[in-house]
Amino acid sequence: MLPRWLRRAGLGVLSVIGLWVAVSGVFEVMTLHPHRWDIGPPPSARGGAYTDVAFKDPAGLTLRGWWIPGTRHQTIVMVHGWTSSRREPYDKSQYLHAAGYNILVFDLRGHGRSDGSHTTMGWKEPDDVRAAVGKAASLDPGPIALLGYSIGAATAIEEAATDPRVAAVIEDSGCSSLSTVIEADFQ
Repeated sequence: MLPRWLRRAGLGVLSVIGLWVAVSGVFEVMTLHPHRWDIGPPPSARGGAYTDVAFKDPAGLTLRGWWIPGTRHQTIVMVHGWTSSRREPYDKSQYLHAAGYNILVFDLRGHGRSDGSHTTMGWKEPDDVRAAVGKAASLDPGPIALLGYSIGAATAIEEAATDPRVAAVIEDSGCSSLSTVIEADFQ
């Protein structure tokens, strides 16, 4: 039989390990399985014309969004941030639409009404942006710009670096690495 102090030390170590596993699980759920935010009222609620769109990403997930036609043959694909939905960029799009641009807003995987149960924190989301660019190009063959917010900005830049269909990128509050996002969110 082990001495009493050794049994207590063993229980203490097991308790610390158990707490570490539980806290890690909570952070994993909070980080990779974000709350699905409402997409908000459709553009018709603000008097705008739009079409519901759905398209597949390379993993076969169905991504959903709104195509808001403009008067130019120039399109801006807007990409929301982590834990958000198409509502975030749509709420900021009125001045662009008023300038005549077509607007495509959509929900990244695991967000809004798109398929998927989790986010990959920017690892696979550029595939979603690539699929959105493809959808935009099929709806209007003119130049395409990407406008992203937060992690959507980082994925827009990553996609634009390899996609010749993208003529311009506007990034708002992007990050340079996943570690900077984690440090900012958990400090």
